[in-house]
Amino acid sequence: MMNVYRLVDDVPYQKNTLITLGTFDGIHRGHRAIIHQLTEEAREHKARSVLITYYPHPQSVVTSRSPFLGLLTPVEEKVDILGSMGLDVVLIFPFTPQLAQTEPEDFIRDVLVEKIGVQKFVIGHNHAFGKGRRGDGDLLRRMGGQHGFSVDIVSPVEVEGENVSSTRIRKLLKEGHVRLANLLLGWNYSVKGIVKKGESVGKKLGFPTANIDVLGDKKLIPGDGVYAVFAQVEENKLAGMANLGCRPTMSGMHRAVEVHIHDFEGDLYGKQIRIEFIERLRDEKQFDSTDALASQIAMDQKKSMELLSKYRR
Repeated sequence: MMNVYRLVDDVPYQKNTLITLGTFDGIHRGHRAIIHQLTEEAREHKARSVLITYYPHPQSVVTSRSPFLGLLTPVEEKVDILGSMGLDVVLIFPFTPQLAQTEPEDFIRDVLVEKIGVQKFVIGHNHAFGKGRRGDGDLLRRMGGQHGFSVDIVSPVEVEGENVSSTRIRKLLKEGHVRLANLLLGWNYSVKGIVKKGESVGKKLGFPTANIDVLGDKKLIPGDGVYAVFAQVEENKLAGMANLGCRPTMSGMHRAVEVHIHDFEGDLYGKQIRIEFIERLRDEKQFDSTDALASQIAMDQKKSMELLSKYRR
């Protein structure tokens, strides 16, 4: 059973501990390689495996030249995923401006060595922390000689000739490239939300939709467009299609997430639903009439049903 802590003082001290640390947004294939090595080594040496993840995301706290696109896995979703990966402990470490200015030597000694106990670090090839991002593999190895711990650095995972990274995945999702993003993640990107009352526009066109109020602090929503999706409703995983955008043909003013579930009848209002993005079908665009829009949606539905029939649910 995995124990989750939000205060470092609550984590029991244990010298025989293997630690990895980082933001781990998305728990993508690169992250999974690190976590797999951590848990396998811990099991082999009968040691404790500890993953330290920062909250909130450092990029949302520290000023950056590039805008923060949003979270792939808000903290609750991240913990849910980590719970199935064989870890003993997850520590959600508060990321503050003060922490960003902490000398990495102080953090390693005062927190990781003296409060948690560490025998070995397992980290990604490019991980760095602390003031000036000086807390890298070289610094850890130097300090390991002083404090009696070792360091393993895990090689990057490549997909289509580039390293897998959360930054790359966020960019792909914002551009609507969900199929490639899913390949990098190792799982199908999804959002959860509560079905709320909408304007019944889809119903008038013959394609009733569920209007989704997305859950998750700063959760990234893929770029505007029409997508083939699976919709998880209670125990049922149903084929459907989602429209993300402002519905220009219907003079929409606000960005919305709407889902039509193929061959479904029933009341979804107030229910929680999880939308799993499989493939982008087309751009969102403005049509000359509602009849033209309805005709296009019918074609979208046919394409979505054909595509999703090839996927295992």
